[in-house]
Amino acid sequence: MDKRACNIMDMLSERGYKKTPQREAIIMGFINSEKPLMTARELYKKVIKSSPNTNFSTVYRNLELLIREGIVNKMDMGGEASLYELKDEEGHHHYLICKGCGMVKETDYCPFKNMDIESEGFMPLDHRFEVYGLCRDCVKCHKDKYMANRGKL
Repeated sequence: MDKRACNIMDMLSERGYKKTPQREAIIMGFINSEKPLMTARELYKKVIKSSPNTNFSTVYRNLELLIREGIVNKMDMGGEASLYELKDEEGHHHYLICKGCGMVKETDYCPFKNMDIESEGFMPLDHRFEVYGLCRDCVKCHKDKYMANRGKL
């Protein structure tokens, strides 16, 4: 198990949660993923490679626990499957998400960089920023259909 996974498992143990092979496989599924965001189904497919007796409901329950514990972020995709990401020790991420093909690209843009929100008497605890649209390839294929249906593919 890699150092980051060990740290997460130790933190969960300190909070009273058991160290299970399934939970470890879920954490490693995130860490070893080439994609920054995954659906629960995509994560499940990664988990069963190292923990074949794990069922989908176990993955889903553990995702909910990891969200509650502040280890995983959940992005509601408005009727589509939610996306999940392992929170990064280096900070937060913002994404460009293609509604045509599902491509997800990280962007460095953050709307909070130039805001002095604390001077308003508000202490932000967390925030998200996702931009939904069409990637270059999908613009070529779907732009007319997308515009005719008022943004629905």
